[in-house]
Amino acid sequence: MFDLVAERLPGAELASETASSCVVDRQDGHDVLAKMAARMRWSCDDPGEAESWRPDVHLAESRTFADFTGPVRSAVPLSVRLLLRAMTVLRRREIESYRLNRCRVGDPDRTVTS
Repeated sequence: MFDLVAERLPGAELASETASSCVVDRQDGHDVLAKMAARMRWSCDDPGEAESWRPDVHLAESRTFADFTGPVRSAVPLSVRLLLRAMTVLRRREIESYRLNRCRVGDPDRTVTS
């Protein structure tokens, strides 16, 4: 996917979700994931690893659900923000194991030819 985007849309940004190996390995025991027919087969313990796939891939941002900022943070009720803060302290491994990522892919100065 990164190769295709880099070649056809140089300079594009890709948003992705990643789940760590502990999430994938334990999905059968998860209260929600265990009930789903779809199974996760791929895991990513380090979203920065994508930078090693191509020289023109850059991880611009990687966040957990507890890391939101700006307007999103303001829209979330204080009680939920406090709960997420507590979860980050008490269950850091689980919070860190599911991430939202944004990568820049391809050289934006390269001309695309068909």
